[in-house]
Amino acid sequence: MIALNVLTLVTLFAVPAATQEDGWERTRAEAEMQHEIIMLLIENKQFEQIPVAAEKIFELEFPEDQQNLFVREAQLLTDALLHHQETAIAHQVLDIAIKCARDDKVKARVFREKAYLFKKEGNSEEALRYFEESLELERKARLAPD
Repeated sequence: MIALNVLTLVTLFAVPAATQEDGWERTRAEAEMQHEIIMLLIENKQFEQIPVAAEKIFELEFPEDQQNLFVREAQLLTDALLHHQETAIAHQVLDIAIKCARDDKVKARVFREKAYLFKKEGNSEEALRYFEESLELERKARLAPD
């Protein structure tokens, strides 16, 4: 009877971990497919559809240890849009990522991407504003208790 109880406890604790992993795999696969859809939209010059498609990625639940992928996706989409001189759409995508970011550390990194975008456009004033905002958010994130 004790062995059965121990086995039951082990099973109960193992299931949530497996479910959490499976959940991330589903989320990752969904993000990957949505990314490919966006790349095809860019290739087909259907730029007006990109912000809604990007929001589907940024609204997904990225686990704490995968937040770098959230930021990386914002960078990839921005770079692809810049390649087609679609800076207005790139700004929209970054604004969506900022809105969907769940913590200040991630938001700070996306603000930095927005600053770089303004810098590439030659808008030093806005670039400076976003770099400063990024720094402020990073400081705030460092001071926040874990």
